[in-house]
Amino acid sequence: MTRTLVCTAIALCAFAANSLLCRLALRDQAIDPASFSAIRMIAGAAALTALVLVRDRRLPWMGTTWASAGLLTLYAIPFSFAYLRLTAGTGALLVFAAVQLTMIMVSMARGESPRAAQWAGLVCASAGLVYLLLPGVTAPAPVSAALMIVAGIAWGLYSLRGRDSTDPLGQTAGNFVRSAPLALAVCLVAWPKQTPRWDGVLWAALSGAVASGLGYAVWYTALRRLTAVTAAVSQLAVPILAALGGVLWLDEALTSRLIVAALLVLGGIAMTVPRPELVKEAYGPHGEPDRYLALDVLQAGLAALAPAPRDAGRLALIVCRMPDGSRTTPASVRVTPQDGVHGDGWSRRPPRNVEAQVTVVRRDVAELVANGQPLTHFGDNLFVDLDIADANLPAGSRVRIGDALLEVTAKPHNGCLKYKDRFGEDALRFVQAPGTRDRNLRGLHWKVIEAGTLHVGARIDVVSRPGG
Repeated sequence: MTRTLVCTAIALCAFAANSLLCRLALRDQAIDPASFSAIRMIAGAAALTALVLVRDRRLPWMGTTWASAGLLTLYAIPFSFAYLRLTAGTGALLVFAAVQLTMIMVSMARGESPRAAQWAGLVCASAGLVYLLLPGVTAPAPVSAALMIVAGIAWGLYSLRGRDSTDPLGQTAGNFVRSAPLALAVCLVAWPKQTPRWDGVLWAALSGAVASGLGYAVWYTALRRLTAVTAAVSQLAVPILAALGGVLWLDEALTSRLIVAALLVLGGIAMTVPRPELVKEAYGPHGEPDRYLALDVLQAGLAALAPAPRDAGRLALIVCRMPDGSRTTPASVRVTPQDGVHGDGWSRRPPRNVEAQVTVVRRDVAELVANGQPLTHFGDNLFVDLDIADANLPAGSRVRIGDALLEVTAKPHNGCLKYKDRFGEDALRFVQAPGTRDRNLRGLHWKVIEAGTLHVGARIDVVSRPGG
């Protein structure tokens, strides 16, 4: 949890730093906005490409589109030009409000029905934006404000295009690679009258490589352990951090207009964030007592089982737990680092512990314990023909199933009262027995490292073990 908090804080500070670095460079006329944008995109593309190469040993532009790259460029160029006359805090608030309002309005256009509180939040946030833009001595420059709103709309549309991505880091890297020549073309068209100073180039490079590139990488790391609500609410800190940074490091004034507008905008957007439905899910199936096996029968059955494959096995069954307690057994299912097994109960039970993301059990051991009852009674996600004992698959081992990569976690998978109800007291003693505990007869936990689609009957390959 501490790592998640640190990653979240670093990422939010990095996002706020984009506003601070851009304003710093343009305020001091160390660089022109077109050159700043081009250098930022090129540096960001280089940093993100390096990260993807280290992770995947492949170049990142596969699966990206020029449409997304165009929206990224349409965000970056107006963003830089707007900061010619906007303070860091005002610019950050405008772009954040435009992003969130765009995403909300598009979601409504696609048929989502807001609750009353969400409607109120939308009105509140819109009022804050209007108040900020009203004519007056402390009002932001109209053209610069309009440019920043355009940047926010573009970023909102860009985010909507990529929100279902199974590889957000790789997709972002590819989009930066594609947007770099577009930003460079704009720079050539708007050829600067002066040569950028070294410090302007440095601020632009830091904005691209660190605040954007590394910032996104750290943010995606944090997202693996954050619920959607927590992620959305935490982003409310970005305009506040940018405004405070502007006051502390750029000597900018914190006007009453900005404070009131920020309270209205951020408060309104907070009201639009959907709250998780914490409805208690159904208990699930009960066992058949006449099928419970005695401990000595279970032990004898275990001794009679053939040795499970150690390095290459098979996925025998996929199970997803439904809210009403029923189970589905799809022939294939998508798994992602963000949601685990799509459609399974894990993603509906915040806070989600990634160390318990996917539950796995040996098929033959499950059949022994079930004694004719449906294997879906177990509630585990994956039933495998593979040796899952600690000696063969210690924590940190990785397996590949199709295009998905999963890792064994250290979290024990223990039997519970539901297990006792479904398979009997002796079955619970059987899987918890100290002498065979390291064989993981109850199963173990995996987490998703690389997204992919699992198919029943697919080959399971053990690709690495700690120290191997």
